[in-house]
Amino acid sequence: MILNKKIQSIETMDVKQILDKEGICIIENFVENNRIPNLREEFNNMFDNPSEGIRVHVKKDSLTSKTIDLKRFKFIKNSIFEEISKCKLFKELSKKYLKGDFTIEKIMLQKTKFVSKKDMLDKKLAFVPHTDETHFLKFFIYINDVNELNGPLSVLPGSHIKFKKKRKQWISMGKNRYDREKIVNQDLTKMYPIVGKSGTLIIFDTDVAHKAGVVTENQNRSIARFDFFSNSENYNLFHQRVLIKIKKLFNTQARYSKEFN
Repeated sequence: MILNKKIQSIETMDVKQILDKEGICIIENFVENNRIPNLREEFNNMFDNPSEGIRVHVKKDSLTSKTIDLKRFKFIKNSIFEEISKCKLFKELSKKYLKGDFTIEKIMLQKTKFVSKKDMLDKKLAFVPHTDETHFLKFFIYINDVNELNGPLSVLPGSHIKFKKKRKQWISMGKNRYDREKIVNQDLTKMYPIVGKSGTLIIFDTDVAHKAGVVTENQNRSIARFDFFSNSENYNLFHQRVLIKIKKLFNTQARYSKEFN
């Protein structure tokens, strides 16, 4: 058994209730402790060795991420990741939380290391408080132990209720993730860093205010991320963009008509 037996008995609706309220749920010991060395070995093999179905997504001094194409990559020598990718909780929860209209977009492998604090804060959206343009459920698994020194994910629990509405306002105004307003600095002090042992699972709604932690000198962080996104709220899709522009044009015309009548 790779996944913790207790995890197998977790009720999807229990997790959904936590997500509905907090926007985030943390499950410790998602992977059995005795399988952690194998988890790390599989992660490093996939990350370090070129393979069909794995491509570089981002390559920066401080952050490198690779994505796994589930249609092309074969998990022959990676039984732990194969079992995780088929986890019943992931799919059942996504179906209920995203109202049945979901797709697993990708599995992402990420390594973050210290370069400079200025580099992390100034150049990368992930390291400043933000919400995602598309509505996702993200499943993070810590590959190494993560404390406050090596860049824990930080979140503002419950903020998804407010930012879900704001995301839709931003989209209706035609703002994308680069030009819409960022979360105000006063929320920084309220953000909660999620520390945890290797094998910890973090599930969160991307409408929750969140940011990647700054890795300190001589530290690093490795995670595996499973992304399930809402098809109906994937505003990066062409037809969704067209619908937004039509709606925006219609609203503008309606406003002008009201002003002149």
